[in-house]
Amino acid sequence: MTIITLANHKGGVGKTTTVMVLASIWTNQTDVAIIDFDPNKPLIEFYNNMELKPASLHVYEYIEELSDKTPQEFIIDIEKRHSLVICDTQGAASHINLIISCISDLVIMPATFSKLEIDQIMESKKLIEQAEQLIGKTINTKILISRSKTLASKANMQIIDNINELELNLFKTQLQDRAAYATMFYKSKLLCQLDFNDCSAGALSKAHDEAQCFAMEVANEIGGLA
Repeated sequence: MTIITLANHKGGVGKTTTVMVLASIWTNQTDVAIIDFDPNKPLIEFYNNMELKPASLHVYEYIEELSDKTPQEFIIDIEKRHSLVICDTQGAASHINLIISCISDLVIMPATFSKLEIDQIMESKKLIEQAEQLIGKTINTKILISRSKTLASKANMQIIDNINELELNLFKTQLQDRAAYATMFYKSKLLCQLDFNDCSAGALSKAHDEAQCFAMEVANEIGGLA
């Protein structure tokens, strides 16, 4: 059983999009459970609006005030029933995010090309380090550049250099700011469910290729899918 968590103190960096990109690829290969810890519940809304729900996709919500379980107990209970658990967290520093990170096999930190964003990543990294101190082991953590533009700029390359200088692990694949990803949420469809009526053939093909590359990288980080 594997637990993957999307974490960043800042909202709007692509955490929820990244969750759905991975789900789009992996629901054809394994049983996927998503837990929505975001108070705004974007993934619950997405799932409820889906016309075609894959049998291998399951979405749960956690509301601390209403649950009789701790976040850790809730995740472990879900993990017992599914091959893979992906946690989407709130874009803020919280004790729940700390707890989730402690029991995760992989923490993915989406970030956009921004100096301010890198500062936020460093704050999130401090949270991970606190979690590592609590459990006495290293937590596999990698940064994903998301919502990037097609053309790389000198400023963006400098930010990547800064990330490398800070000895932060970085995924090779970047999730670009693609119309296909936005259309997933507009249509309440997984990427694999979109057709040419939803998005152009070229746009879909590029998004699928990119999503496959990223999902393969993540799968390698967790030792493959169950």
